Amino acid sequence: MFQISAFQVVLLSSALFSWAAGQEFAMTGGECHEGHSGPDCPRQWFLTGGPGWTGQRTDWPVEVICSPSCTDASSPKECSLILAMHGIYSNPRDQKWLMMGTASDPNAETFIEDDEHGGPYCISFHKSKNDAWEYACGGDDEAHLEGFIHFALDNFPISPDAVNLHGFSSGGIQIHHMMNTGCSIESLISAASSYGSGMTEAPPTTKAAYLIAQGTHDDWVSYDLKKEAPDGITIPSCECTNSGCGGTSHFEATWLSLQGPRLAGAIARLRGYAEDIWGSTPNPSEYLDLINDNPSRCAARKNACISPLANPNPFNADYDCDDIAFSGSLETEVIEYPIPADSDAGAVTLMKMNLHNHDYPDVRRSSYGPTEFFFQLKKFFHENRGRQSYPGTRSISQVGTGSICENPTWYAISIDKNRLWHMTSSIECMNRCRDDYRCADAFYLDLTPWNGDYVCVIYYDTAPCVSTTPASWFNPVHWKGTTEIVPTLPPTPPPTPAPVPVPAPTPAPVPAPTSTEICPATEELTPSASAGYACLVNGASVEDSNFGGTSASCAGKGGDWAEYDCATAEAHLAYFDAETAGY
Repeated sequence: MFQISAFQVVLLSSALFSWAAGQEFAMTGGECHEGHSGPDCPRQWFLTGGPGWTGQRTDWPVEVICSPSCTDASSPKECSLILAMHGIYSNPRDQKWLMMGTASDPNAETFIEDDEHGGPYCISFHKSKNDAWEYACGGDDEAHLEGFIHFALDNFPISPDAVNLHGFSSGGIQIHHMMNTGCSIESLISAASSYGSGMTEAPPTTKAAYLIAQGTHDDWVSYDLKKEAPDGITIPSCECTNSGCGGTSHFEATWLSLQGPRLAGAIARLRGYAEDIWGSTPNPSEYLDLINDNPSRCAARKNACISPLANPNPFNADYDCDDIAFSGSLETEVIEYPIPADSDAGAVTLMKMNLHNHDYPDVRRSSYGPTEFFFQLKKFFHENRGRQSYPGTRSISQVGTGSICENPTWYAISIDKNRLWHMTSSIECMNRCRDDYRCADAFYLDLTPWNGDYVCVIYYDTAPCVSTTPASWFNPVHWKGTTEIVPTLPPTPPPTPAPVPVPAPTPAPVPAPTSTEICPATEELTPSASAGYACLVNGASVEDSNFGGTSASCAGKGGDWAEYDCATAEAHLAYFDAETAGY
């Protein structure tokens, strides 16, 4: 039920909704957001239950905050929705502080709704099931987020073309795993953004707009991870020395993890970007100031970026804290990857925060108020409304069993395939390939005899499997995915209606032929009767009383005004008729 206030606004203040059978959402609140009042205030609600409501999430109700235009459920669906996802060992309250600050905003900019501030919006803050998000398509975390989106679309004035995801660190990694076309949540998303995230072997296959933001000297999640050779080792920019890394070092690893510019480039490559993603990035389109900094803090971050292979770290050679561009003034480069117009895909943007670490961007527009990065996120989402999808219908077929891909191998470093671990069956692998529009081949492998796991290896259409080799010890199953594009036919014109008979127009009356006889047939001619007067000049008639002539006008011409009888008139008409008949 909806509670209607005295000022006639539907507040959604106390309601129970169901997204799926047996999975109910309960929502309370609807009051003005703290620090605000009046009929046109921003409002907040708290939500519990729904799909995936388990684990640590049950201790953290979802907080939903809406700007004034988005608080009335009956308003036009024009608002955007931002789902915010925290980092590892963190929570929704911390993420709200990082983005929006405290409720007190001296500049009162948080809920301004013009284009420059990102338009009208609702934002929700979500808790992961565990300390970290599940890093998977499927599972309780995705079910919770997808269920909430359906709920919000049904019960808030949210545009279905303006649903967006933002994740910090672990939250961003979860986004990368969900933004493949084989994930059901992907089709609901207009734009996705991550900060301080990477950790994915292959680029997400979505066509949604994508923003990757990261500090170059991130020592939790490396900004860059270069590969030395197609099947060789990888070299990250900084070694992770924090306790959260669990002692894992990416140096000299024989597997690939896409980070920062390589992840942005790989996403753009699937959309038609033609440059080498391992080379230089495109030139910046603008510069931003998103980090509070000073030379000593900058130097500390630079010194913390180390390499076990060399001292000093060669990566640091390209960065100088004495350079004003890297010391807190416009330190962030906005890099936009050129995408062909005919790709029908969203923008791909990298925010490169020079000499910054893993900490969330902290320049605020007012003391303890919202961060500048929060407004940049809202603007990116607002400018990239709309959803893009792949055309055609997917189908899947089993090619065979007992063989694995030989070229390229399933374990080779490559951005053209995606290895999905913890698969429960070959059918699950089949479904993921069928639903992902970039999947050309999928191999389901059992690595448990070697203390491994079940894995589904997805080969993208950019580099499908060329040849296979027997490997029965993996119990492999090979699936092939295809997309059928149905030609778009021109619209069928409506049937031409049978002609409706139109009555012939009534013909105009045809006058009877003019008779050369003076008298009608029913009367007799009196030859001696007067027929009129003629004006004769030199014996020729120049005027006639029957045609307006008068004696006065005749006299003016020097003529004789002579009377003639009916016999003379009849003879004249008979002569005239005979003359004209010859033409």
